[in-house]
Amino acid sequence: MASMPGNLIWETRASPRVRFFVWLATRGRFLTADNLSRRGWPNQQLCPLSTSEEETCRHLFSDCVFARQVWVAIKGWIQVDCPLQDQSHEDLTWAIWKERNGKIFNQKLSTTAQIYNGIRAEVIIWKEVGIFNDGEG
Repeated sequence: MASMPGNLIWETRASPRVRFFVWLATRGRFLTADNLSRRGWPNQQLCPLSTSEEETCRHLFSDCVFARQVWVAIKGWIQVDCPLQDQSHEDLTWAIWKERNGKIFNQKLSTTAQIYNGIRAEVIIWKEVGIFNDGEG
């Protein structure tokens, strides 16, 4: 995942845990299969969402077929046309991580449409309570 300047992450209006989460993601610090292997911990090497490639932070949040489908749906909704790898939406990254953990720990996998709808609903709620306003929410 491409690195974002730290001040950009910390100055967003997202919750502190989401900001910390995104900060870790931009540095490839999650306990994905590649990082677990480096520590000698047992793990499943393949991405639990696509089961086609080794799981790394970059793969999970940018290159994974499942994640890319969610990105495309979000891009269509907000009507932007920019490269997927340059995106850094905290809500999407958070949703993909939660989905990955649901698959690993609960053997549950949602569809990309379900993930998209969940992200969309959360963004609408955040907008209604003023999270995206320039002034105080």
